[in-house]
Amino acid sequence: MGKRTTSEQADKEKFTVYLPRTTRLALLQRALDESAAAGRRVSATEIVERLITDYLGRKGGKHGRP
Repeated sequence: MGKRTTSEQADKEKFTVYLPRTTRLALLQRALDESAAAGRRVSATEIVERLITDYLGRKGGKHGRP
C-alpha cells in the first residue's frame, strides 16, 4: 500500500484491534509473503481492511458496508 496521501488519510480512521500474539505474528508474516508475491509492499492494515470489507459484504447480516 505504501505511504498514504493526505486525502487517503482523511478518509480513514484509527481502529485498534487486540489480537493473540500468534495471530498478529501470522498476519505480519502473511503481509511479508504477499509483498514478495505481489512485488510491492502489502501492509497488515491492507489485509485487515480486505478481510473486513469481505466480511461486511456477505449476505445475511443486518448491517452492510455503508
